[in-house]
Order: sequence, then C-alpha cells, then structure tokens
Amino acid sequence: MDTVRLLLAKAVSNGWKIHEMDQKEDGIFVHQKKYALDMLKKFQMENCKEIYTPMEVQLKLKPTQLREEFDSTDYRSMIESLMYLCASKSDLACTANMLASCSSNPSKENASYVRRILRFVKNSCNYGLWYEKGGKGELLMFYDASYENEERYRSRSG
Repeated sequence: MDTVRLLLAKAVSNGWKIHEMDQKEDGIFVHQKKYALDMLKKFQMENCKEIYTPMEVQLKLKPTQLREEFDSTDYRSMIESLMYLCASKSDLACTANMLASCSSNPSKENASYVRRILRFVKNSCNYGLWYEKGGKGELLMFYDASYENEERYRSRSG
C-alpha cells in the first residue's frame, strides 16, 4: 500500500493524471482504459481491428529519404498520447520512443506504424499495473519490448 501512496504522491507532484484506479479487497489496479479509449476515438480508430503486437518484428525505420508532403501535426499528437500511455503500459515504451525519434520529419509510413500501435492499444486497453495489498512493493516483471533490430544499440566505439 505504501508503494501506491508513493505513486500517487509522485503523480500529484508532477501533475500527472491517473485516469482510473480500481481499489479491491486484495489490492489496487491502476490502468488507463478510459484514456486509451478516448485516444482511439480522437484519432478515429475506435472501430479498428485489434492486433496483438505493437510493431512488426525487427522493423527498421528507413533513415532520411525523399518523402511525400505530410502534415505531421496528427503524427505528433498521436506520439504524445502514446508516450503518456507508457506510464502504465511499459510494453509500448520501446516502440513509441523509436517512432518519436521521427517526429521532426515523419513520413506516411511512420504514421502507419503509429496507427498499428493504436490497434495494439485497442487490444490491450484492459491491461494495467496491479499492486497487491500487503505486498513488498517490488516490481517483478520481464518483457522484451525491443521488437526492432538490435544493431541500432551496438557500441560503435570499439
């Protein structure tokens, strides 16, 4: 329970919004289902087909190429919304950060990848963080969210 109090104190001090928190007898479930559904509606994706992975395996974004004219306002707005969701959906962090790196000059192809993530969000909007009553406050988890090529992260210095 102390962990939840710390989380709430941090949220208040940073001005974060916690859209939904369900308190049950055996713990608290923190999630952002309402925010996720509102985001899907905002980007006209509420009726999209759900998918089970946020990104294609080992997707490589192509570096600066000749690109079609593209209004990046919606792209940036979608990325900002996804970054906010990362607070309770850590499986989005790698993918959202990778696509955020293209925010200065996004392509239509990048926008299609963001829409793919939104389809994943529709599938996983019921997921969240569970804090068990009387728990030690330890965060135990493992996930491999690096769906992209590991080549990008290799040391180049030697």
